Amino acid sequence: MGESESQVLARLGPPRRVHHYVSSGQHLHTLRYANPAINVSIVDERGGPFYKRAIGIWTYSRSERTPEGAGVGDTRARLKQLLPSIDCTAIPTACAFVDIKRQRGTAFYFSHGHVRWVFVFGVS
Repeated sequence: MGESESQVLARLGPPRRVHHYVSSGQHLHTLRYANPAINVSIVDERGGPFYKRAIGIWTYSRSERTPEGAGVGDTRARLKQLLPSIDCTAIPTACAFVDIKRQRGTAFYFSHGHVRWVFVFGVS
């Protein structure tokens, strides 16, 4: 997180697809990769400190896991077992943990009782 777009491209190569969108009034684009099965969000707004920086990575793939082994397909109970400090109360459809000091976090979004997708976010 926080890498420039050129650093992301140097590390992962050209994406399979690029998707442009607006989220909360902010212009972004996503670099979509097939291998690894991830999507990288890049800020398009000029003038800010995060211009052309990666601010988030997400996946729907069961093969991509956190270092603790958590990921798509897990239940809330499994997440709490793997990540004891995770908060599953703030958002009804998600569990998340945030490292304020490092300005990053991970959110696990649920559908039908299992993690549907994972979003890693941060700015440092």
